[in-house]
Amino acid sequence: MRFQADPWALTFGFGSVWVVAQQEGQSGATVVQVNAGSGEVVATMHDPRFGLSIAATGRFVWVAGGDSAPDRIFQIDPTMDRVTGRVARVPGGTVISLAAQGDVLWSAGAGGVASFDGVSGRIIHHAAFGAPGVELSIRDGSVWVAQLGGNGALATGNLVRISAHTGAVAGKPLSLPVAPGFVAITSDALWTGALPARATPSLIRVDPNSGQTRAVPLEGLPVDVVSLDDVVWVALRQPDKLVAIC
Repeated sequence: MRFQADPWALTFGFGSVWVVAQQEGQSGATVVQVNAGSGEVVATMHDPRFGLSIAATGRFVWVAGGDSAPDRIFQIDPTMDRVTGRVARVPGGTVISLAAQGDVLWSAGAGGVASFDGVSGRIIHHAAFGAPGVELSIRDGSVWVAQLGGNGALATGNLVRISAHTGAVAGKPLSLPVAPGFVAITSDALWTGALPARATPSLIRVDPNSGQTRAVPLEGLPVDVVSLDDVVWVALRQPDKLVAIC
């Protein structure tokens, strides 16, 4: 399907793909709910406070704050398609990326990595994390963080594994030939790609054990990716569309 605005991030939850999109010059962003089976748009919600990252916990959808609220995460009730009054606050920095597992919400950004109760928004723990984390994804008890290279280098990066139970780094970082802009997990691979400003039309498939990488060509520039039942959904720009890789 195609969008009237640029898609920036997506997540899956409650039988839908949820996409954050933004028109050039627009204040805030728009959340688009798409039926995962039919591809039909179910609802749209615009808010001038919204930023460009989104995640779904067990009962709610959460959207990172934009320029006017960079340290906040806003809660959406998917049963009513509206923003609730509940807000999570990230200590010490800007939210760049969100991910969730069950009723735990995770954020990464300039202030480090933090986890929150996915219902109340209460912070569980927070830790500074060296170079900025620009994206994260969770599966099987591990949180994988896409991190810029040393000193914020824009040419390279790492994938860093964190225990979802303890918040501690597990194993050595996996080096990447690009500065990663997103990350998703399937049963046998990690999926990432370059930041939009330096992107080429391909995904990078990473073996989580060996660290070996392989490029997967695409017809447009990837801006975000999410996995569901080992199907990888990719948000593209130029053209603006969603594609599935099985």
